[in-house]
Amino acid sequence: MAISGALALLLAFSETSRTLAADSSNSTFQGRRDVSHVLMQNDVHELRTFYQRHLGGIVRRLLTAAHSRPLAQRPGLRLVGLGFGVPYIGVFRGEATMLGALMPATQGALVWPLSGPVLSVMVDEALLPLRDASVDRLLCVHCLEVAERVGPLLREMWRVLARRAGC
Repeated sequence: MAISGALALLLAFSETSRTLAADSSNSTFQGRRDVSHVLMQNDVHELRTFYQRHLGGIVRRLLTAAHSRPLAQRPGLRLVGLGFGVPYIGVFRGEATMLGALMPATQGALVWPLSGPVLSVMVDEALLPLRDASVDRLLCVHCLEVAERVGPLLREMWRVLARRAGC
């Protein structure tokens, strides 16, 4: 029940973003109902602002509760957030043996975390800077829907995931 509520919130955010992007980037779009040709592209600043607001906080809490229990039971976890996963992977900073945030160049990148060693890096989505089978869990958030080339991104995700791993 909580997951479906969170997904509904994410879909609402996604649809709002598409409409705003269409309205602001194409003045001839005003008044048209078809937004299927507009790609939702939020940069890291817009995403950070969303997660700092009330609705973003609700989404973060619901999704974190859903994925943190199974992940917390994995000693030696190697976890990477791909896209804008920082609102969700921060809870594992003291637990994971490997933790990082890979942010696609098309979105931009932020320094994360604000204190301690920097664990974020801007990447080419088709060339992830990780060894083969080096990640146990790959948390993809705000990633696939904005990928320029989904096929190469999916191949890279498959390449870096350990064979017993999951997304």
